[in-house]
Amino acid sequence: MKTIEDVVLLADSHHGVYIPQLVVQQYLEHPMWDWSKVSKEDIDSVLAGPDNEWYWEAWDDIMCKVKVVDEDGTEYMMMYNEDLWLVPVDISEEEIEQWII
Repeated sequence: MKTIEDVVLLADSHHGVYIPQLVVQQYLEHPMWDWSKVSKEDIDSVLAGPDNEWYWEAWDDIMCKVKVVDEDGTEYMMMYNEDLWLVPVDISEEEIEQWII
């Protein structure tokens, strides 16, 4: 089982409203990221930037549908805590709650 030490920072809060766009730009072609369940429209909306009317809805869909698995087979979910993090899906809820506080 993974622990809080296995959490990975994707983008810190200084990127603000551009975090979604940054993540799609940087990880769209990354081999650990499976975008197959994400629509092209969602990707295009986020790549267009925060002025796009569908930017935040598309980002919500991406966060729910993209799958991230590392070379060891660990699956991650994206999580906001002012910054954007990759959090192992098998980490305990108690550990996440303690980390957030």
